[in-house]
Amino acid sequence: QIGSLNSSYQSVVSGGFLIVVVVAQRYLARSRRTT
Repeated sequence: QIGSLNSSYQSVVSGGFLIVVVVAQRYLARSRRTT
């Protein structure tokens, strides 16, 4: 159970990290355009 939970958690974290990176890049792009 613990191993399965850890695997799922790691998968969610990696996916969330990618989303955060994409959002951050878009935010920076908007900031650069505004500036």
